[in-house]
Amino acid sequence: MAYNNLEGSIPEEIGHLKNLIVFAIAVNTLSGALPSSLYNLSSLTVISLAVNHLNITQLPYNMFSTLPNLEHLTIGTIPTSFGNLLEIKELRLDGNQLSGEASPSLENLSELIVLTISRNMVEGKIPTTIGNMTSLLSLDLSENNFHGVVPLRVFGLPSLSIVLNLSHNSLNGSLPIEVGKLKNLGTLDVSENNLSGEIPSTIGECTIMEYLNVQKNSFNGPMPPSLTLMKGLTYLDIPQNNLSGSILIDLQNISSLQYLNILFNMSNGE
Repeated sequence: MAYNNLEGSIPEEIGHLKNLIVFAIAVNTLSGALPSSLYNLSSLTVISLAVNHLNITQLPYNMFSTLPNLEHLTIGTIPTSFGNLLEIKELRLDGNQLSGEASPSLENLSELIVLTISRNMVEGKIPTTIGNMTSLLSLDLSENNFHGVVPLRVFGLPSLSIVLNLSHNSLNGSLPIEVGKLKNLGTLDVSENNLSGEIPSTIGECTIMEYLNVQKNSFNGPMPPSLTLMKGLTYLDIPQNNLSGSILIDLQNISSLQYLNILFNMSNGE
């Protein structure tokens, strides 16, 4: 029932669908509170409520304990109740109007493999407790209002193998040497922040990375020669920084490279 023009409230009779597995009503104009009968549907594995006008702030604290099979939840706010979703695997909250700080209760979601909160208005610092999510394959916090330094524990998640996207925020500080621990990561995007300092040479230890975007920051110093060790790169975007020194001629030896942008730096040479 997603992507329709449904309006009004969700009927209490929804609770009669005892075998319901997926409940998707995203992108409608439904309003009112969620019916209490919804919490009796113990077979639910997916709940998608995003982009509506539901009074989702009234979710009962113990709602999720009655849904033992829940694996995927999409909703329009981040209640502390998420901390009870101990078995949830994917949490996708992108493209809503979420605000406030990220709930510290997320630290209990140790089985989470995908966390996406992009394109919202979440603010504050990135919780260090994300480091407890040792099963994470993909983390996308882009296009929010996060500030401060990136917790080192985020770079200490060796499980990250798909995406680490922190772009379009107000993060500052440096890109730490711990970035080299992300040896299995495919995509790293920290573009359009306020990061500074040199790009650490340990970035070259991410040898299977395909996409690296650090544009529109304040990185300085030379391009680290270790970039040429990243033989899997197809996309390298480092413009609009303060990089200096010679352009790395050995980048031409990365046969997989399809996109290279080094504009608006202070690099020199051929």
